[in-house]
Amino acid sequence: MEKNVGVKRKGKKVLKRIIWAVVILAVVGAVVFAVVSIGNAKGAYDEEKVLRGDITTYYSFSGVIEAKNHDEILADKAMQIKEVLVAEGDKVKKDDELFKTTFGEKILATMDGTISTLYVEQDSQVMAGLNLVDIVDYNHLMVNVKVDEYDLGSVAVKKKVQVTINALEKVVSGKISKISREATNSNGLAYFTADVDLKYNKALRVGMSTEVRILNKQVKKVLTVSMKAVQFDASNKPFVLLKDAKGAPVSTYITTGMNDGNIVEVKKGLKVGQTVLSVKKVATTSGFMPPRTNTNTSSGTGSGSGSGTGSGSNTTTGGK
Repeated sequence: MEKNVGVKRKGKKVLKRIIWAVVILAVVGAVVFAVVSIGNAKGAYDEEKVLRGDITTYYSFSGVIEAKNHDEILADKAMQIKEVLVAEGDKVKKDDELFKTTFGEKILATMDGTISTLYVEQDSQVMAGLNLVDIVDYNHLMVNVKVDEYDLGSVAVKKKVQVTINALEKVVSGKISKISREATNSNGLAYFTADVDLKYNKALRVGMSTEVRILNKQVKKVLTVSMKAVQFDASNKPFVLLKDAKGAPVSTYITTGMNDGNIVEVKKGLKVGQTVLSVKKVATTSGFMPPRTNTNTSSGTGSGSGSGTGSGSNTTTGGK
């Protein structure tokens, strides 16, 4: 009987030791798992700060530079050119003498500008209606752009615009001087044309490609985060990941405002300077689309006449 009691006591002690060993191993395992998980979490996310800055979006249209004023002088009757008084590249004033005919007639410049092309030479016999000379005013240049009918409200005569000269990587100012009264229909789409007068710049050349930007919307001094940091739950509610006291990610719901496709305004839920996490190399579900600025999904290339197809484009001025 005493033997059985001793064996039972001994068995209980062994069982307690086993239980304690299991508990200790479980605790150690949990700690190791937590440390590894946090380490993996740190490596799985990019970090960024909540900034305060401005967000600006623009309507964007493409086109090429052309001369606002130019003229082709034609022969009004059959004639022979006795003397040519100008050369290509010469600058002339209106009523300057360009040619003399064998009958003593004088052919005069019709405008101020530069002789761009000469079609005749001394002693040339010219039939009525043939080109004699082209005069171009290179001091007053413009861009003609196509404006989708749905974006017509974004343009107005005398409205100031920004014009990027692609080849020069230069931005010059411009102003809308004319908008067509009638639309042109092409492949089921209707568009209007607008002329943008450019501020004089000696580096500009006829034929250079441009991007004309017109202000769409703007907010200033707002809280911002990148679009890649914003995720959405099953109800399409936006949230971001913040770090808890141990450095692990935790979801925080936010209220968003304007965005430009790269940066989004945060109206509620965050404070400036907070660290936000975004998953590395994993595309998050995005419920945002940049503000609609044109029904065309791609920008067209300007034609030789200086027209181009407009497409919506957005730009941010960044945060601080």
